[in-house]
Amino acid sequence: MPVQPDHFFGPEGTQLPPSPNSLGRAWLDPADDPLAHRGIPVFRPTMDEFADFELFMSKVECWGLRSGIIKVIPPKEWVDALPPIKDQLLNVKIKSPIEQHMLGRGGLFRQENVEKRKVMSVREWAELCDKDEFRAPGIDDVGIHARGTRADSRPVRARRTRADADSRKIYFLIQNQCHPLRASEIL
Repeated sequence: MPVQPDHFFGPEGTQLPPSPNSLGRAWLDPADDPLAHRGIPVFRPTMDEFADFELFMSKVECWGLRSGIIKVIPPKEWVDALPPIKDQLLNVKIKSPIEQHMLGRGGLFRQENVEKRKVMSVREWAELCDKDEFRAPGIDDVGIHARGTRADSRPVRARRTRADADSRKIYFLIQNQCHPLRASEIL
């Protein structure tokens, strides 16, 4: 019997019902839903199951083969035992940062990756990511909501300064939650 998901994650976070082929059963089988209409399987293993991660992954592999992706939320005991990430980031250097340029309009776009030759610390990278001209577009800036407005809304690239860098926040995905850290807390 395959490991059972805790729940399924559907489009826009909606909880989807099980597939019609599995109704009336006490357990679900990934073969009952070959097109993964239930959504993305989300697993919450116990600490005992998570202790041998390779074995756990082999048990949930059948779900990933159907849906293409799964989500594993680690046990709280495991997350609490992790060392703080701040100390680990002090020595991280980004040797060849990439700046992406998106060019095009009318449904035809080209992406260019420009490799920079400057080595950056995580703090420098975080400060750049927090600036408006480097930030990814918001939900209202893309798709059908932004037809004809995207080209006009992009700010002109300003000169890079380090003013007010301490007030900028970056977010790291840790323990399945976003934790705000100030750039000054990293270094």
